[in-house]
Amino acid sequence: MAIACRDAGCYEEAIPICRKIIRQQPDIIFAHTFLASSYALMDKMEEAGAEAAEVLRIDPKFAVDYLSKRLPYKYDVDRNRVWDSLLKAGLPH
Repeated sequence: MAIACRDAGCYEEAIPICRKIIRQQPDIIFAHTFLASSYALMDKMEEAGAEAAEVLRIDPKFAVDYLSKRLPYKYDVDRNRVWDSLLKAGLPH
């Protein structure tokens, strides 16, 4: 649901969904990546950076390139928007 909200541009709706997942399972990396992406897309860079730090705490070898190759988007523009937002949040290539 968080992915659908974020991809539809409903970032404010994606955030509480991700937060709920994180409250239940704090080390779910994808919840942190989607939260970082949502915050970056909203230009809330302090929050995006904090989530990027959580991603790297969970997986110090995390790379946006690895994730972006596995995102099941039909259109490159959608995949690139997510990729760019994760880089903007401070995650490494």
